[in-house]
Amino acid sequence: MTISNRTENELQLRILATSDLHATIRGFDYCAEQPLPGRGLEGAAALIGKLRREVQNSLLVDNGDFLQGNPLADLFADPTPGQVHPVIAAMNGLGYDAASLGNHEFNYGLPALRHALAGAGFPTVCANIAMLGTEPPVASPHVILVRTLLSPSGRMQRLRIGLFGLLPPQVLTWDRRNLEGRIAMIDMVEAARASIAALRAQGADLVIALCHSGIGAAEAPPGSENMAGQVAALEGLDAIVAGHSHDVFPRSPDPHDHAVPMVLPGCFGSHVGVIDLRLHQAEDGRWRSLGRASALRVSDHVGFRRLRNSPDAQVVRRASAAAHRATRLAVRHPVGRTEVPLTTHLAALPGNAALAIIAESQAAHVAAALQGTALAQVPLLSAAAPFKFGGRGGASHYTNVAPGPVAIRHVADLYIHPNRIAAVLVTGAELKAWLEKSAEFFLQVKPGLDGQPLLNPDIHASDFDVVHGIDYQIDLSAPHGRRIVGPSHGGRPIDPEQPFVVATNSYRAEGGGDFPGAQPANKVFEDRILVQDVLRGHIERLGVIRAPRHFPFAFTAMPGTSVLFETARSVRAELPWRSDLALEDLGDGAEGLVQLRFRL
Repeated sequence: MTISNRTENELQLRILATSDLHATIRGFDYCAEQPLPGRGLEGAAALIGKLRREVQNSLLVDNGDFLQGNPLADLFADPTPGQVHPVIAAMNGLGYDAASLGNHEFNYGLPALRHALAGAGFPTVCANIAMLGTEPPVASPHVILVRTLLSPSGRMQRLRIGLFGLLPPQVLTWDRRNLEGRIAMIDMVEAARASIAALRAQGADLVIALCHSGIGAAEAPPGSENMAGQVAALEGLDAIVAGHSHDVFPRSPDPHDHAVPMVLPGCFGSHVGVIDLRLHQAEDGRWRSLGRASALRVSDHVGFRRLRNSPDAQVVRRASAAAHRATRLAVRHPVGRTEVPLTTHLAALPGNAALAIIAESQAAHVAAALQGTALAQVPLLSAAAPFKFGGRGGASHYTNVAPGPVAIRHVADLYIHPNRIAAVLVTGAELKAWLEKSAEFFLQVKPGLDGQPLLNPDIHASDFDVVHGIDYQIDLSAPHGRRIVGPSHGGRPIDPEQPFVVATNSYRAEGGGDFPGAQPANKVFEDRILVQDVLRGHIERLGVIRAPRHFPFAFTAMPGTSVLFETARSVRAELPWRSDLALEDLGDGAEGLVQLRFRL
């Protein structure tokens, strides 16, 4: 940003922001045991250092979801007295000025969160959570940082910078067991308005929102998950950092004159958000923004290798060295073997072995837990969805376990979230509605046409539940809500009143994803054990994972019709195992991806 007519009453402040790091300190994939170029706080640190050196004054903030997301986070989730969490240690080393809480900060429970944040050398903020009863706070609603900045003329000026944090109120649903009765949630826009007023009343010269929420729609109702766009429209705000959706904004240097500059800096350290503010001190002594620009910076792969030896990257490596070694050692522990590939490359198609073994492990655990109860006589099903399925994570964001030994790292690759095992009781009608919602993952297809897109880009793969234990077809030519054909159990059509127990995870059972039947009122079982540990124990007992004996769903046949989709190029090693799908390799697509044709 070019600044002219500089005076001693002007300041330039650069706000640098990360978001959704998900414990990706190093550019390393612990599940695949290989480097992850262009990802990680290590690479972002080199870029942060470069961007800091370009200006006289800067502020470094994080927008939440920094404590959960990979095997390192799982390994260091349990509080250890006297030990600083490795993610916090790396952030301390880089000199973060502040951070907001994301929804995933609560996944391991409030004691673990408090322990991790106790080691932080920076304040953490969240304005839209209210602690209940005698529950001590986990973060401040807002904070004022007093910084002495250097003006272009060389004069030192004191600036009072107010920051507040926000996160989706749905966290109370997603982590109900950890949070119910302990916190209450406030609508993000309401909390933002109150924080802006409070910070201005306390003499803040600038007010910055750290909003762990996607941009969302202008007409989204109160309480919605993605509200950053509405927060940005509030009077009295000078800048906003958004997040949560793992998206990027702006996608190029922003030529438009927005009321408030905004960045949404990707995920896993892929981007660093940059907001440059030009400030002028009026006669009343208050500082006001005269000009601003927002942009994203990306450390490309070549630059990543070159810059990783920068002092800033070395700080992150030193802070995480012991944790990095401990994690790599822990995830190598053997669990069993698999005779078939366990991948999510083809998880949108029938017969996925990775989803089958997850569903099988869930069902086995719930069946054992319900023995001797009235529910033991109710048919038991199991729902599983692919968590790693490309998207904004790119070609490296797929589960990919080759035939052979299975270690803890492979279990983590199969099931990446710290969800607990749970079950709900649903009717046949609710089960069909559940499947209909899941089928929204696919676009509508016109019979007789070749090369139509298969996947709905507006639906995340984690909302594509495949329910094991029944048989059903998905008619892609039908509109949403009327796609599930001939659902049956044990060879008999499912009666709308027939009860079923569905083994699932705590996120889904608490209403995550808003699936019919999957809600707290229908929950009949929940254990404190994580699904990942259920899966690990199941594989250890099996010894060897073999090909699934039953494929729950198929697509309704449509002669002369084909669909296209992209997946990681590593699928080519799996294609010989899935000759039943008769997939056609159409060659390389976008970076790291391949395009496949599937005939219906």
